Amino acid sequence: MKKIMLAAGLLISLYSNAQLVFTTAGEEITNNQVFEYATLYEMPFRVQNTSEDLTKYLRVRVDELTNTNGTSVQLCFGVCLFQVQENTVVPPSFPIVLEPGQQNSAQDHIWNTNEGDGVNYPMDFKLTFFEEDENGTFVGDVLTMTYRYNPQLGLPGVALDQLGITNLNTVLNNTLNIRSTAALSMEVVGLNGQVVRRQQLNAGEQSVDVSSLSQGVYVVRFTNDQNVSAQVKVMKK
Repeated sequence: MKKIMLAAGLLISLYSNAQLVFTTAGEEITNNQVFEYATLYEMPFRVQNTSEDLTKYLRVRVDELTNTNGTSVQLCFGVCLFQVQENTVVPPSFPIVLEPGQQNSAQDHIWNTNEGDGVNYPMDFKLTFFEEDENGTFVGDVLTMTYRYNPQLGLPGVALDQLGITNLNTVLNNTLNIRSTAALSMEVVGLNGQVVRRQQLNAGEQSVDVSSLSQGVYVVRFTNDQNVSAQVKVMKK
């Protein structure tokens, strides 16, 4: 009897999930999917109630944070929060109500604007959308996804901390601030492959003037005296 009840519960859950379609920028989101971005990207998400006669009551929960304390992030689902922590729920008080055929607001999104410490990546935000009934009673989890910020995405070389780099900023105004335990050579490379800045760095904290660089994305390459390199993408405002 217990197995029959569990199977029935699973079928109800699968049926409920099938009535909700999650997308981002027109791409369907699947359960446990990871979306990884090398820039501080505003990721929209839409949820559509595809049932013909059932109203859906939804909220989203922050399950896990990795390499981030949840500051400087926008999580919007009906309402917007600008700081989250594990177990934060949005909306905090009342669920999003989706009538049959309805979608949530096109303004809903997650957007990390925290560049991190320049070393500890990726920064992960694991979210789970869940359903309640009209009385606010938990019905079940519907879909889990991870939003990931990783400025080192797709870059060759070792991790920055293996070269002794313990801190740097990846969003630049006029200065690149670096803390390193070793002397390094540094190159700033445009996406066209052209080296636009070279500099020798001493151990310790130092600032490099990048005010002359045009706005855009660059790759900063660090190399030690053993010719071992690490790279990171930065954005010049």
